Amino acid sequence: MPEFLREIISVDLFTVLVVGVLSTWAGIIIRHMSESTFLALIFTPAIGFGALTGIYACRELEIVFSTNQNSNLITSSSIGMIVAMFIMLLVTRIWLSMTTWRRTGLENRMDPTLDGSRTIGSGR
Repeated sequence: MPEFLREIISVDLFTVLVVGVLSTWAGIIIRHMSESTFLALIFTPAIGFGALTGIYACRELEIVFSTNQNSNLITSSSIGMIVAMFIMLLVTRIWLSMTTWRRTGLENRMDPTLDGSRTIGSGR
């Protein structure tokens, strides 16, 4: 784990620029699609971390997409961003379903008309 963090922290300027530009544009797109600044502020750093993780994983697993090192950097960071976006979407879906389920259960317990005395066709 320390090697992973050391590799991510000690990236060169071109990597920082590529990850920064791609993450910023992803954040802007998320902001315009979801109309939520908070969601964009949460997703953008996660996408940047995913890009750095993708670069690290491709270097460690020796996955090469092109003979050009810069092309490999951009491709591996894009793949990392896509994986990070997918994970964040799954986490968001699970979070929303859990909070909706909990909120719905709480509303049903607090509703006095759902005490069991009323049934369909009872006439009351």
